[in-house]
Amino acid sequence: MALRDLLQTQVSAAFELLGDLKETVTFSMATLSDYDFETGSTSINTRTITTEAVVEFLDRGKGTGNTADPLEGIHAKLIIDKAVTSTDLNKYDSFTAQGKGFRVTEYINNGYTIEIEGVSQ
Repeated sequence: MALRDLLQTQVSAAFELLGDLKETVTFSMATLSDYDFETGSTSINTRTITTEAVVEFLDRGKGTGNTADPLEGIHAKLIIDKAVTSTDLNKYDSFTAQGKGFRVTEYINNGYTIEIEGVSQ
């Protein structure tokens, strides 16, 4: 465990050095709270959590202009220090970075950092 703790300490120190390169990111999770069988209406609750991450915008769109293509649009990659969040971010289905909304498409937790990719909504 000593080596693991050392690595986590070094990752956290690296994130501290990033300073203003980190941005505030808000994660959202929509859950169905109620369904009325008579009217067919639903009530949806949204839970949010805010954390700091390094945000990188990626050019992964195919450039076809086909808006029905789920990979078309702006992509973003987040890198988060795992030590700063006790919440399981894998449960969240979208996030907002720099005022833009993204749908989570990939989630990787390597034990030290969490990497999340998303495509614009």
